[in-house]
Amino acid sequence: MAGRRRLRTVPGSIFLERLTGGGLILAGSDRQLEAIKEAEADEPPSDLLSGTRKQWLKYRGQLSNWKEGAEFFPDQTHRPIRPV
Repeated sequence: MAGRRRLRTVPGSIFLERLTGGGLILAGSDRQLEAIKEAEADEPPSDLLSGTRKQWLKYRGQLSNWKEGAEFFPDQTHRPIRPV
């Protein structure tokens, strides 16, 4: 798809894809929220990371706001930190 580029981040962090039109895909945080839901159903997936659902929702919101125009964007040292 023309106009699509991937923004690289530090190893182990969630990456964003910037799409034409300014939309963002928060693939990693969405997958983690899905994994938490599976774990709550007594089926914990092998890729479940630490952190609560509330922490991951907060992180996803911070990632959504960390975009072009935000202070320090795209400096990776100021990128929101995922739950640990």
